[in-house]
Amino acid sequence: MKKTLVLVCSLLVLLSSCVKKTEVPQGEVRIRFVNALPNSLPQDVYVNNGKLNVAAVGPGQATAYLPLYSGQNYLAMANTGTTTPNGDIIPYNAVVGSYATFFYTQNLLGGSATGLKEDDMTAPPAGKARVRFIHLNSFLNNSIRVSVVGSGELFTGLGFGIASSYYNVDPGSKFQGAATGVVTSPVIDASIQAGKIYTIFFNGTTGTELYGNLLIQN
Repeated sequence: MKKTLVLVCSLLVLLSSCVKKTEVPQGEVRIRFVNALPNSLPQDVYVNNGKLNVAAVGPGQATAYLPLYSGQNYLAMANTGTTTPNGDIIPYNAVVGSYATFFYTQNLLGGSATGLKEDDMTAPPAGKARVRFIHLNSFLNNSIRVSVVGSGELFTGLGFGIASSYYNVDPGSKFQGAATGVVTSPVIDASIQAGKIYTIFFNGTTGTELYGNLLIQN
């Protein structure tokens, strides 16, 4: 009986030494927070129920990319000086090296809303820039289209809350959004530079406006 017990224990030790533990890589991710809601109060930034030591984010403003640990993070924004989140707390299971942007806005019914878009940091081809567009005008339920000024339409049919693909464009390109019912949509002259990656989000205070807001990714 003793020999059998010793043999079983030896086998268990041998098996345990052969099985490798699966470890989740830990590292840094970078997340930016944007207040995309016109006329809103400045927003404090919360991660995992703790307020970050960054300045409150006013309407149309953004933080820099903030370094966080990879893995599950819970992201939120709240009116400065308060602790009640506006919109949903967003769970984001970030992988090492990823970049993302958190947006505070409102939904089509006028309630507070939040969302997260992952940021593709793939470099553009030589001599080009990369740009994508996001429709965040909650007063406008119609899809929008975007044109390169002097070159025609870049894409059509971008619905509310949706991000377009990234497009390779020439340096100096200017853009203009349009949609049914929109009468005010200034040309977006963002001084586009070769080698840079951009996100442009549209917002407005009525369904007749489309204002472009520039975020530089790199």
